[in-house]
Amino acid sequence: LKEPLRQKACLAFLEHHPDYEAVVAVGAPFWSAFALAQARIPGKKAVWMMDPYSANREYTAPGGAEKELSMGNAMSRIFITRLMEKDYQEGPLAPLQEKTQVLEFPCLVPGQPVPPKKSGQGLELVFCGNLYPNIRTPWALLELMTRLENPDIHLTMIGGGWEHFDPDRVEEYRRKLGDRLEIARYLPYPQAQKRIAAGDVLVNIGNDVANQLPSKIFDYFGTGKPILAARMDDPANPYFSRYPLALIQGPGEDPCRVEEWLSTLGDHRLTYEQVSQLFWENTPSAVANRLLEGLQEEPV
Repeated sequence: LKEPLRQKACLAFLEHHPDYEAVVAVGAPFWSAFALAQARIPGKKAVWMMDPYSANREYTAPGGAEKELSMGNAMSRIFITRLMEKDYQEGPLAPLQEKTQVLEFPCLVPGQPVPPKKSGQGLELVFCGNLYPNIRTPWALLELMTRLENPDIHLTMIGGGWEHFDPDRVEEYRRKLGDRLEIARYLPYPQAQKRIAAGDVLVNIGNDVANQLPSKIFDYFGTGKPILAARMDDPANPYFSRYPLALIQGPGEDPCRVEEWLSTLGDHRLTYEQVSQLFWENTPSAVANRLLEGLQEEPV
């Protein structure tokens, strides 16, 4: 819906199908939400904000809070993540607070089958996600790898964003780590999921901002594998604290702690049934029921 003609077509479709009792736009991106706000329909209108718009720390949103207020005023309900609550409790978005309802990420599903491990294969650490200069950088993780003495520990980093970082500094880490580091960059989703399934331990770099949560962590949880959370102040750490196979490691902490943890838990697994009991609120069925409850409440 980035193109004006597509927004217009969306509006025309909605206005010619008045039988919908409710329509929910999901963002980001937010073009569908702004289109829905303009739609003349009898049903309820809602927006599901999986990322912040005007309160986003990564970019300056066009129109800012004024545009988001206009959009929010047209909605019966605004679903937000738990980390975004403060954005609506104070500041320019506070007038929308009564419309908001926290909705968890519906991303907890079983991981792909784990392929058989080859004889003599070392321990495979896998990070999957995009990098951003103001939110998520690779340096702390790469530096940790240089401090791990076990030569059988290998790191694969999947995802884009490397063009935003100093290539000479990246090349320096390549030289230091040799074949212990693979930067796979972008991979099609099915291939990325296979690499996650083949990994022994999954790695979360964390975010530099307090109001955005990487939904990828629930893909990680769904595998039941150990997770290395590579920063102490990550907004996702409350989730990792609930997960028995997670280690939260700050950049300045003793790397021997990581090596000991890897040697102890590197091949441990939880079943999906165990994980879904830990994070039942993130299962698709639980989130769908919560969404339906929110839509059935009286419009604010």
